[in-house]
Amino acid sequence: MKSFLGSLAAVAVCATIAVADIPSLQISLAIRETGTAAGIGENGGTAGGIEFVNLDGQTLYLDGTWQQFSWHLPTATLTAFAAQRRTAFSKDPPG
Repeated sequence: MKSFLGSLAAVAVCATIAVADIPSLQISLAIRETGTAAGIGENGGTAGGIEFVNLDGQTLYLDGTWQQFSWHLPTATLTAFAAQRRTAFSKDPPG
């Protein structure tokens, strides 16, 4: 039994190292509740703020495989998006 647990620990360490070498992105779902009668996929206008669902809460590994993600909206943490927020991709200096 002791040797089995030792082997299991070695496998877990190897798996952790292998995943750490794969490039990855943190992903989020961005939603907007507009309060209109527009159907899914239709133009709902610009009313209502954009919110991120579980901001950077899931990891997309760039290893060439199909990956599935899901969000449970009723219990998810929502983070407001401020349009004035600058990102690393912004070409204009802040100011």
